[in-house]
Order: sequence, then C-alpha cells, then structure tokens
Amino acid sequence: MSDFGDRAGSGAQPYPTYGPTPPVGTPQNPAYGPTPPVGAPQNPHSGPNPFAVQPNHYAQQQFGAPPHGYAPRPPRSSNKPLFLALGAVALIVVLGLTAVVLLVVNSADNSPERQARSALATAQLRLLHTPAVRYEGTLTGTAAGSPTMTVNLVVTNVGEATGTLAVGSASLDYLGVGGTSFLTGDESDWRALGVPKDKIELYLNRPVLIGPDLFGVDLATVLAPARLALALDPEATYDTAVRVGAEARVGDHQSTPVTSGDVTTYLRGLAGGEESIITRIINNAAGYSGAGRDRLPEFTLDTTYLTASEATTVYAEFPGRIQALSTAIDSRVDLGGTLNGRFLENPCLGTCTIEFTIKNTVSTSPDIRITSISYDYTITVESALDITTGPDCVGTGTMSPNSSTAIRCTATYNPYLVPAGQTVPINAFAHVTVRALNPEQLSALEQQVAQNGTAATALTPTTQPDPTTDWNAYSAAGGPLTHDAWTTAHTALRTRADQR
Repeated sequence: MSDFGDRAGSGAQPYPTYGPTPPVGTPQNPAYGPTPPVGAPQNPHSGPNPFAVQPNHYAQQQFGAPPHGYAPRPPRSSNKPLFLALGAVALIVVLGLTAVVLLVVNSADNSPERQARSALATAQLRLLHTPAVRYEGTLTGTAAGSPTMTVNLVVTNVGEATGTLAVGSASLDYLGVGGTSFLTGDESDWRALGVPKDKIELYLNRPVLIGPDLFGVDLATVLAPARLALALDPEATYDTAVRVGAEARVGDHQSTPVTSGDVTTYLRGLAGGEESIITRIINNAAGYSGAGRDRLPEFTLDTTYLTASEATTVYAEFPGRIQALSTAIDSRVDLGGTLNGRFLENPCLGTCTIEFTIKNTVSTSPDIRITSISYDYTITVESALDITTGPDCVGTGTMSPNSSTAIRCTATYNPYLVPAGQTVPINAFAHVTVRALNPEQLSALEQQVAQNGTAATALTPTTQPDPTTDWNAYSAAGGPLTHDAWTTAHTALRTRADQR
C-alpha cells in the first residue's frame, strides 16, 4: 500500500500544500490558522482538517484577482475523494475478510476433537516414558480359537512381564522375557487352554514357552509401553478426527474416552485441561493398529502406572525367575521321528547300538525367530535280559530349525545268557524334549534384563522425548518399524502433543 493509503488507513492526514507567507500585517487565511513566526518549524497537522469544507474567500471577487498575498487555489481533483472512499471500503473489506478467515481457522484449532487428539498424544508420550504399567482386564488373542482371558500383568517399559492369566477357573503363572512368553500351570489349567493330553504330560511342573497357537502375539512385548504408545491413534495417519465420548468413572477417577479407529483410550484430566493420563485402553477388533503397525489383540485393560521405585522391585524378581527357566520346554517346536528307533546290528551280540532320528517342525509367529533348537534326550530299553545302557543314552544336543538329526545309544548284555538258537526281543524308547533356553542363552538373557532395568527405572512419565533413547526402548521391545518409519511416527506424535 502507498504511503498515502497507509496514512489514510491509520487516521493521519496527508500533508497540505502551503502558499507563500504574506507580509507582516496581512490578514491570515483563516483556514490554516496564524502563521508561525519566521524560522519556527511548520506543523503540517495543526489547525482544522484541511479536507473539511472551506469558506469561499473569493466570493466577492470571483471574477477578479484574489486578495493580496493569496495564491490562486488549484482546482480540487475530482477523483481524490473517490479514491479515498474506495480505499476505505477496500480496507474495511480486507479487514472483514481477515477476521472471517482467522475466526474459521481459530475455531478449527480449538475444536474439542483437536484438543482431544493433542491430549491423547501427550498421554501417549507419558505412557512411552513410564517405567512399568499394570494391566488388569480381559484379553482375547489374535489366533483362531484363542480363549478370552482375565489378565493381571505388570509389563515393564520394554516388555518384560510377570503376572497371571485366568481362563474360567484355571489360573496360570505368566512370565515374559526376551520377547518370549512362559506359562506354568497344573493339568486343569492346561486343559482349560485346550492343550492335548499327550502334551499336558510334558508341560506339568515346568515353565512352558508358548507359541502363536495360543495368543497369536507375544503379550509382553505388544503391551510394552515403549511400543504400545504408538498404536493408540491409528486414524492420525489419515488426519481423521477422533471421537470424544462422555465422561465415565474408571477406578477412582473420572475419565474421558477418546476413540481413534478401533482403539478407545480413556484419559484422566482431559475435561479439566490437566496433563492427561491413560486409565483404560479398549481395542475392539484384533488387527494391525496405529503408526506402529502392531498387531493388537482384542482387549479391555485398565492401566496403573508404576513408579521407578515400584519398577525396581519388579526387576529384582527377574534373576531368580530366569534361572528357573533352565527346565523350561519350547512348545513351539514339534518333534517327530522313528520313535522306536532301530538297531544297527540285528541281531546284536553283547553290544547293541540303537539309533533314533529326530525331526523338528517350528511353528511360531512372524516376529519371533528361532535360530537354534536345544533338546534333551533319554533312551531306555526293555528286555527279558539284564541289559545296561551306556552314558551316551542320556544327553543334550542342538540342531537347526525344521531339520533332522540322529542320536545313538549303546546297550550291553551278556550274550552267553541267551540259549543257542533262541532270540530275545529288545525294545528301545527315546524321550526327547526341546529346551526353551540353553545355559548360554539364560546367562545372556539375565544380563539383558538387568540392563533394561537400569534404563527403565531411570524413566518418569514426564521425561522429555529423546529420539535416541526412545528408539532404543522401542527396538528392545521388538517393535516392527524400521528406524526411519519409527522416526516419522515419533516426530508426528510429538507434533500433535505440542498443539495443545
């Protein structure tokens, strides 16, 4: 806009053009007031408005020369008032348009849905930096036929977990470490989960590493705060507005449900404008959710944040529980083979060599890799003879997934005890179990959990986001995203939180 337009718009007047100063004693032009003394600064804004209607000083001499000392007034431009009027109208229109635009944008920024999404993002970041969370409620796995369970689990920031899973009257002890889940229960507990009778005999009185046929996912890592936090606003990727419901009581607090896709998160503090804390999470449909693209089971879980001190107590239990896994077996691996074995010498005279071929088939979820299988075996023989098995009939071994191997055992007897021309049957049996963890794996796992405990117990929900620390926690929890994809999701989450 020009200087003239700026001054007109701001209320200032344009500088008038003054004629020559008349000699001393000459009557002054009343339109401009007294002439200031010679040498005094001129004030272009003093006196009446120069655009007001002026008295006609030429009324008596309009056909003659003007009075002495007055220069002839140039004719007023006819388009100046129109220009000013148009400028004023344009200014009014622009200001009015600006007001409308700002009103619309401001209204959208302060909408309840936008505020709720920003509050949800803040709560997601608080969850992401929580040392540990207790989950209580119901959960149904993603695998076909998975039972609905009542769960009471404490899950650390990166996905170690302890607690119980109940199905009907059965209640099994749960332990989640190293991206794997272990259950311990009695016969009725395993039967309630639909485990076949022949496997129940193997599962009694020892921890059992469970596979995807029960839950479809590893519960501890999927519910890890560092990983779950990214999955609570799946519609944010598409900029679809969240839905805000009526307040409800969750535990001892009023909470507001905020729904994005199939996930509803209850926030305490949203209605009062306080820092939001998650009190309940509901996932209404099993499937992939959120920027983290995690495959969530269907669940309704109330949440309680543990302090760093409480998390330290939880971590103190892990060393003993990990050592107890030395007897754990791996239910994800099915074994087959020549169960009755064969004798390399037939008939054998005094010394018999028995061979069994073991085959394994691995069945597990896509996010769990098995690189080596450890197994224990015991070979026994039955006969009417007094036969002794050698030390090689009991042992351990390793093999690759979905492969086979042979185990051999020697047995001896006194051949002179067999009458000439007669044969005595000898039957051999092999009992093989797949160990969940070998001693080296147990030691490495114990060290890793200790390191995770040191990092997790240093967190608080108000910890400022740090891309390096947060990525390390997400990676430790087994999150499926690449670093670049995670960075994009993490940055978007922080941006939404800052908009509140």
